[in-house]
Amino acid sequence: MRVFTARRTAALLVLAVAYYTFVIGSRAVTLLGDRRLAFRGLGVGLLLLAVVGVLLVVAEVRFGAASQRLARLRGTDAPPPRTADEADAAFDGVKAAVEADPDDWRAWYDLALAYADARDPRRGRTAMRRAIALEHPRRSVQPRRPS
Repeated sequence: MRVFTARRTAALLVLAVAYYTFVIGSRAVTLLGDRRLAFRGLGVGLLLLAVVGVLLVVAEVRFGAASQRLARLRGTDAPPPRTADEADAAFDGVKAAVEADPDDWRAWYDLALAYADARDPRRGRTAMRRAIALEHPRRSVQPRRPS
């Protein structure tokens, strides 16, 4: 039995960011109350840092939830691990499917998994964003195509 699933890890990270935001926010409010301009500037900077952290976590949680939703729709909740040779052999077929029908979210989802198998997370995330956008265009913005 795996103790740290992706969902539990995400929940732990969200709690850590919430704690961080509370601590940094309280320090920022204290600094904003100071008469010295430099301390007020530091307070503004800390508030901005906390806001950026929260926005990044929200974006990642939404991305993870959308990816899980697509996995349920696709019926591939946990794909079996592949060797490097198997991943290379499957990649060409998956990429051809995307080129044949670039508006099919399933093909982009499969391409994202193929990139993950190929240990290329940047392109995998881009392909997953594209799959999410194609599956339900009103829920997300159109991402850049992978290079």
